[in-house]
Amino acid sequence: MEPTSLETTDIFRGAYLLASGGDLAEIRVRQNGKRIATFLITGKDLARLDRDYRSGRALINPVPAWILNQALFISSARAIRTGWSP
Repeated sequence: MEPTSLETTDIFRGAYLLASGGDLAEIRVRQNGKRIATFLITGKDLARLDRDYRSGRALINPVPAWILNQALFISSARAIRTGWSP
């Protein structure tokens, strides 16, 4: 069965998955010597999208991906500082 959710700490991977139709379900902050934001992304075709991303076959419009990348960066900084999550 294909996963309907995926966790990542990679902001670029997260932006790609969101720009490809995924939804940001949660931002989790964990302590591992330093505070790290983990993005929980849900949606269809995540396994295929993730394979494409990791293999270098991912194609995406760079403008929405850049905007989502910046939004994830700002959201992760906010979550680390305050514990906020969408």
